[in-house]
Amino acid sequence: MSGRAPIVIVAGGIGSGKSLVAHLMSDYGAAVVDLDAIGRDVLRDPDVASALAHAFGPDVVDSDGRVDTAALARAAFSTPEGTETLNGITHPAIIEAARARSEALALTHPLVAVEVSAGEATHERYPWSDAVVAVVAPLETRITRVVARGRQREEDARARASRQPDEATLRAWADYAIVNDGRIEDVEKQVRRLVDVLAGFPPGARRAPPSDVR
Repeated sequence: MSGRAPIVIVAGGIGSGKSLVAHLMSDYGAAVVDLDAIGRDVLRDPDVASALAHAFGPDVVDSDGRVDTAALARAAFSTPEGTETLNGITHPAIIEAARARSEALALTHPLVAVEVSAGEATHERYPWSDAVVAVVAPLETRITRVVARGRQREEDARARASRQPDEATLRAWADYAIVNDGRIEDVEKQVRRLVDVLAGFPPGARRAPPSDVR
């Protein structure tokens, strides 16, 4: 789409720090689209809740028919087949909502960062994006971060991480990589360099090969 700002996919596994990177981009004027937030909206759809209960059992919804996200995570991320089933039910609606929101925001902001936590972070899946940024960190660092938040048990975090793309795959998909393995100041420097590059990035252009920005 001509006349709009670049749309950037910010992808990373659980605990990688992709939310931090998206937040730092917002400090430079970027609008942030959070696929997890859109996903929560999609889970409120009664038809989606019904489909999930049919696929994973009645325990993934409460007595009011609302999705129990913790129970759903345990059921869906325990096997590759479960993860694939979950994605098949929810991802089409999530991606379409993200496209519409991103393209609207790209008309009023200098940059749009779409935070992606699951599935293939590729230009093929997000053909309306202009670049893919991988946020990477060592697995043990990521697990420690997730457990410290207090919202997932270690075994659940490891199970989810095992079903997500590894660092090599993310880097292969990405145009840029941000390494979040140390101090926040290092991440801030990488984000600043990346935003400087993207500021002159024509919409629809693709950059290769992938490169770290630190």
